[in-house]
Amino acid sequence: MATKPNETTVTRIALEGVGSDAEVARLRAALEALDDAPDVVVELLGAGRAQVAAMSCRPPDGAALRAALAGAGFTVTSVEETTETLATEAAAQAPAAQAAHDEAAHRRRA
Repeated sequence: MATKPNETTVTRIALEGVGSDAEVARLRAALEALDDAPDVVVELLGAGRAQVAAMSCRPPDGAALRAALAGAGFTVTSVEETTETLATEAAAQAPAAQAAHDEAAHRRRA
C-alpha cells in the first residue's frame, strides 16, 4: 500500500508478553531499530497483552516488523494496517488553528 504525501500509515499490532515498563522499553527498542522506524504508542491491556500503534509516512515491512518483535521475545497476535489522511491533515493544520484560537482569545481579553 503506497501512501500519498499527506497520509500516515498506522499499523496496529496486538502482542502478548508485554507486562512491565522494561518490556515496553524492549518493545520500543526493537521497533526503533528498524529502517524507517515508526513513531510508537504502546497501550498495556493487562494479563501480558499490549496494543501498539506504529505510525509512519511509509508502510512498514510487515515481515521485518514481526521478526523484530519476535526476536525481542514478544508474540504477535494480529497486525492491521490503515492509511489515515484525516489525522495527517489535522496535524498539519494544527499550528495555524492554534494561532487563530490564541489570537481570538487575546482579542476577547483586550
